[in-house]
Amino acid sequence: MDKVYGWLTPKGEYVPCEMYNHIQEISQHREVQGIHQIAEMMASLEACEAESLALIARGEHPEWHCYEIMSDRCKPKIWRYLLNNGFVRVGQKDDRIHFEGRPNILKKRMQECKDFAENYDCTAEFEPQR
Repeated sequence: MDKVYGWLTPKGEYVPCEMYNHIQEISQHREVQGIHQIAEMMASLEACEAESLALIARGEHPEWHCYEIMSDRCKPKIWRYLLNNGFVRVGQKDDRIHFEGRPNILKKRMQECKDFAENYDCTAEFEPQR
């Protein structure tokens, strides 16, 4: 069985994502695209990447460190916006599925998360993020 990684949206939809690419993947989801702060950050990141790729196409050396710095700074901000907007991060380790979210959201969605974990023959573990 594949590991379970992704996000639960505020509307209860599970969005599966790659373990190390979840910010980019969840940013494409329709519920996230309505969060203008995330859309702005992703647009800036995509523009920076496009500029670097254009430099490569012209045979010039791109400044990838600019993109990497911007990407590193965006990820924790996007993470906070997602959690503040009711998203729950989902990640499996062995026979446990970890749910990361704001304490009030995890409390409100506890049974939903437990049911989700049981569907994968796992137990739910909650990791409140302040």
